[in-house]
Amino acid sequence: MTNPSPELESAPTQNALEWLEANQKLLTIVAAVILIAGAGYWFVLRSRSDRSLSADKGLQTAKRDMALGNLQLAQSDLTRLSKDYAGTYSGTEGAMVLAQLSFDQGKFADGVQLLQGTLSKAPAAMVPEIDDLIAGGDISLNKALDAARSYEAAAAATTLPGERAHERSKAARSYETGGDTARARAIWTDLSQDFKNPGIAAEARVRLGQAEAKAAGRG
Repeated sequence: MTNPSPELESAPTQNALEWLEANQKLLTIVAAVILIAGAGYWFVLRSRSDRSLSADKGLQTAKRDMALGNLQLAQSDLTRLSKDYAGTYSGTEGAMVLAQLSFDQGKFADGVQLLQGTLSKAPAAMVPEIDDLIAGGDISLNKALDAARSYEAAAAATTLPGERAHERSKAARSYETGGDTARARAIWTDLSQDFKNPGIAAEARVRLGQAEAKAAGRG
């Protein structure tokens, strides 16, 4: 068997060294870009972490003020928190607490407006609860159909089957209150076959029976 020529063995190594020498500037630039990108990614993560921690502290401060009965200071803290830390979990919770305080004071329109402005930046896991709160505010404003649509939005946003069925049942009741009996009936019909949520399914069948009896009485 013939041994490989020393020249052939050294050729790949020599070519690699020549390529490295010829592209040294390019490699330096690539390495710098990677280093800067890594540093930037770390900075973003660190900034997000610091921002979340600051939001958590702000929320705890507001809750302490509420516990001490200083609602005016709490509202001021929550207003600042919801604006400065929008999109964080604590900032979003702060907006929800602030909206609930508005509801407690009878300022339902203010609370609904605040929550609607919070939705676009809110963490996905908190969207169903926000939509549910909006619906509650709309109910108090005698806007049953708006409430029904918000309940349906909450149902669409949640990943929990039981919660979805519960929100849809509230939507159906609100549609009934608002006079959209056709939409209410469609939801109840669907829920009546939801065997994973027997309590809601039973209510749906009762509601459908009541609607049929009412229609027969008019006939």
